[in-house]
Amino acid sequence: MRPPAPLWVLALALASGCASSPETPEARRHRAAQLALGLAHVAPRIPPGEARVFSRVAVERCADLREKYRIGLNHNLHNVLVYWGLKDRGFCWHWQEDLRQTLEAAAHPNLELHAIVASPGSLWHEHHALSVTAPGAAWNEGLVLDPWREEGLLWFGPVKTDDFPWMEEP
Repeated sequence: MRPPAPLWVLALALASGCASSPETPEARRHRAAQLALGLAHVAPRIPPGEARVFSRVAVERCADLREKYRIGLNHNLHNVLVYWGLKDRGFCWHWQEDLRQTLEAAAHPNLELHAIVASPGSLWHEHHALSVTAPGAAWNEGLVLDPWREEGLLWFGPVKTDDFPWMEEP
């Protein structure tokens, strides 16, 4: 006998609320160091200290948001729980908004943030993230900062080679 649907929903909600950060502090430091190297590539004039601070803040903020949003399972399942009102935040644009606020509050004069979107208007494929560039550089010359893609582990890579069809948000 199958339990009624509300019990399944409750089970999913509980299961997705039991997450703790899967990355050790050492792994987060390594991720931040890799991001700092990527930033040096897209913004060659950035002082190494600024790149390290920006990267550390970005990676740690994503880890904090993962706990705050109570990410436990797949990000798509988490989206369903947010849509149903069982969770407050965790859509990709929530990640984008919260990460952007944190990064803009910190001084980083040699970097510029851009809000980007892929497949706008598509119910199943619309996706939001950030691009980080050197000041004055085109948004698509930067790195994608995408914390949603890997459930709170900050994913980053060149905009131009990413699988998503990015465009700058208006």
